Amino acid sequence: MTLILNCSNHWSIIGWVQTIMYVCICHGFTEKKVKQALTDGVCSAAGFFTCMGCKPQCGKCVPYVRQMVTDHRNTLACANTCSASVPEEAAIAAE
Repeated sequence: MTLILNCSNHWSIIGWVQTIMYVCICHGFTEKKVKQALTDGVCSAAGFFTCMGCKPQCGKCVPYVRQMVTDHRNTLACANTCSASVPEEAAIAAE
């Protein structure tokens, strides 16, 4: 959330605006879209890109998606329901 301020003769709070965090500029994926895919059962960065029907382009988003997957596993115990038969790095390299 971003705080919007008005500066006339004094500072006053106008309101809060929901900001959109882009994870992948190449494909236009937002943090919200990645979180939704994780909630729907995606358990790896490679799985996310497969779910979205694309491959990483420049690759700058991959570490961030991986971190989101790790955070999701840690907070929701996804590791108990997800089984990765191929290491994450190998799966993304193969794409």
